[in-house]
Amino acid sequence: MCFWFINIAGYPALTTKVGALIAGFGAKEAGLEVGDKITAVDERKVDYWDDLQSIIQAKKPGTIVKLFFLRNNREYSLDVNIKEKKIDDGLGSRRSIGLLGISPYDEVVIVKHAPFKSFSLGLKKTWALTTMTYQALGQMLRLKLSIKEATGPLGIFFITSHVARQGIIAILNLMGIISVSLSLFNLLPFPVLDGGHILLLAIEKIRGKYLSLKAERIITQVGLSFIIFLALIVTYNDIMRLFGDKLSRMF
Repeated sequence: MCFWFINIAGYPALTTKVGALIAGFGAKEAGLEVGDKITAVDERKVDYWDDLQSIIQAKKPGTIVKLFFLRNNREYSLDVNIKEKKIDDGLGSRRSIGLLGISPYDEVVIVKHAPFKSFSLGLKKTWALTTMTYQALGQMLRLKLSIKEATGPLGIFFITSHVARQGIIAILNLMGIISVSLSLFNLLPFPVLDGGHILLLAIEKIRGKYLSLKAERIITQVGLSFIIFLALIVTYNDIMRLFGDKLSRMF
């Protein structure tokens, strides 16, 4: 619902106007200039920086793309070589992406969509967050991503305090992200969570009989202990992330 409303009400987005060029990359070598506004990539129209970024990053390094752009209200085109850069994907791994070698100009527009498209875009973002969350959990289970990356109630409080100063759209976006994250966490197959109850019901269905009261009590206690232990670790990480420098100076 939050993402649907954001798309209807309007959200800020950077345009495709070039703000800076990075030496050694294809855009500068091809002759693109600061102030040029990219309108299409290989005949594919782009209006916003995020769209341009997603198209270019999906290209393989060494690919030549044709950029169409406006300069002094006249349209030009250039062939630009996509170069490679390795980045941290935020999930404990590094991956290669394609880059033009440009950064955006500080030109922001408000983007609004019709109700039906807003609903579709909201579902798309929810699915993207769901996929990313379960990928992160998988990386944690494989010990490729540290639990230190997780944020608990204390961290969420500070994030919310910062986001609140950016306006209602930023707050709604954060609310949507937190709601999706909590819903997915609640579906994990741990006792005391809804996912754990579903798992126990499935086990009882397969066995054809109920678990004993003692077994249910033990499973619930183990699950609750795990959740409390996890909450303590995440809260400790939040404290060290937010106040670690101050604490080290105090002691």
